Amino acid sequence: MPQSDSPAEGVRRRSILLSVPAAGAAAAVFGGTTQAEAAPAMRRPIATGQRVDAQEALARLRFGLFVHFGPASLTGRETGWGREAYRAGKKDETSSPYNDPTKLFDPVYDVAYKSFLPAKGWAEQLADVAVSAGMKYLVLTSKHHDGFPMFRARNAADSFYPDLASTPLGKSKRDLVDEVAIACRRRGIEFGLYYSGWDWTHPLIVAGKNDEYYGYMMNHLRQLMSDYGDISFLWYDGIAPTELSDYRPPTFHSVPRNLQPGILINNRGYAMGWADPQPTLAGDYSTPEQRVGAFDVARAWESCITIGDQWSWRPNEKVKSLATIVKTIISTATGDGNLLFNVGPKPSGEVDKPQRDRLAEVGQWMKSYGTAIYGTRGGPIRPSPIAATTFQDSTMNVFLFRRPAREPNLLTVPNLNNQVVGVKTPKGKSVPFTVRGDGRVDLNLAGLDLVAGPVELLHVKYRDPLSHEYLGAELIADPVRPGNLALNKQATQISTDYNGDAGRAVDGNTDGSYFNNSVTHTTVDAKEAWWQVDLGASAAIGDVEIYNRTDGDFGSRLSNFWVLVSAAPITAPDLATARTAPGVTAKRQAGPAGSPTTLNFGGAAGRYVRVQLENQSGPLSIAEVGVYKQS
Repeated sequence: MPQSDSPAEGVRRRSILLSVPAAGAAAAVFGGTTQAEAAPAMRRPIATGQRVDAQEALARLRFGLFVHFGPASLTGRETGWGREAYRAGKKDETSSPYNDPTKLFDPVYDVAYKSFLPAKGWAEQLADVAVSAGMKYLVLTSKHHDGFPMFRARNAADSFYPDLASTPLGKSKRDLVDEVAIACRRRGIEFGLYYSGWDWTHPLIVAGKNDEYYGYMMNHLRQLMSDYGDISFLWYDGIAPTELSDYRPPTFHSVPRNLQPGILINNRGYAMGWADPQPTLAGDYSTPEQRVGAFDVARAWESCITIGDQWSWRPNEKVKSLATIVKTIISTATGDGNLLFNVGPKPSGEVDKPQRDRLAEVGQWMKSYGTAIYGTRGGPIRPSPIAATTFQDSTMNVFLFRRPAREPNLLTVPNLNNQVVGVKTPKGKSVPFTVRGDGRVDLNLAGLDLVAGPVELLHVKYRDPLSHEYLGAELIADPVRPGNLALNKQATQISTDYNGDAGRAVDGNTDGSYFNNSVTHTTVDAKEAWWQVDLGASAAIGDVEIYNRTDGDFGSRLSNFWVLVSAAPITAPDLATARTAPGVTAKRQAGPAGSPTTLNFGGAAGRYVRVQLENQSGPLSIAEVGVYKQS
């Protein structure tokens, strides 16, 4: 698998939807018609539609199956990365054998293809797994970093595998990409192809002949975009600007788009040697890897995450829990993104039974609650640690990860300048609600069954269609509890950047999203950054609650910090002096803060409360600080 997502811009979308009706389910394991028998009947013309919005295209699908498959499955190692030999063209390698041009052969990995032959019907079973999980599209590796083609590449004799035609797979004349394309089409699943620009085995790359390899690769792309009917996605990987600077970048997008006008292309092929990539090369969507992407309604995105720890198959692989997978689906959809969830089939092509069973459980959840996922947009309210939302037309779906700590039966929905006309539980029971004078809506959750698997769910119906116009409104962030001595008191900090003034941490708003204007921010180069509040009078301090930033990965910044309480002003800028000054009571929090993290000071006398990082350099951001008398 590749590197990371990119902020590159450029938005398109395919307009042609697959219209072939889903066929009856094939045998669960290795049954059904073979590719050779089915191919002529299932071929169809390539789409000729025009590009439309990428966000709408992905929103319609929301959940897909990523498949990493190839000869590496016979070794139990990771695809591409598990090959213990020279990685030709990857200039940032620093360890042997990957950086040693004399180590060109892995005696285990590099012979696995000679025994690779998936069982007949494997593609049918794979597509059935996707259907059973409620997935709407599938992306298959056509060539990974090891250079092995999963299709009948017409130039295979020029590759690292010149004798491929004499292997069991070659002699069978089967085309594994075609088998999966046909199986998907029969079931109405949209089909996409992963393609790695890296090829660590190819003789031309080993010899540094990039221009010649460019022709080899473009022949692959032309074949892949021409021979398999409609291709919804081209999922580039392993292409970095310093490594492919000679590869004539515009053609990486123009050739696929000319052959598949409705295709969506990801962001991992955009750079292609351009220091300042042109928007036309930026790709249609971003691809955060092994994590849920940050909330983003401005650009389409798709998280790619594995069901276990590895992309390709290995024995006894761990499987993520149902709750984890469902919450990941919810987190991507409410963030306005997609989840491309990966399995690695066994050498036979079969998906391990524990993985099949888990995905079938996911499918049951999607069957019950998928209307709050498929076809929705993330928002209109930013996610919080308590809840997140999707919407479609005039319905907002509220996923509750946990109840508000202070008033667990009261959920307050912000004013969206739209009239709430009804609220329902997942089972259709009405939820009582009242509208405040400021337009916010209080939902009474007492005694209601909101259970929707590992989360709770509410459907809020509005009079008019919803949009992102009021994006940024607070959503049920825990209110600070009554008696907060720090509320609206004078706050200061070492420095201020991005308009994140110190007063935001004492405004009574615990919302952890920076974009909702209630999170502080110091300069990024601040040394042992600090924030503090003057309570106005000394008191016996009990609990101090620290609420962290919650958007993206920024919460990790408020980690390994100290909270200082003192009756006298805390004036020392450095942490060591400040926390050891006379009259100062100091407590350390290891690891990141929560929402909240609570430290008790046991009645220590204090008028001034400081939060200070140990970091020698880095910004400090706090959503809210609550200070309470010792009870």
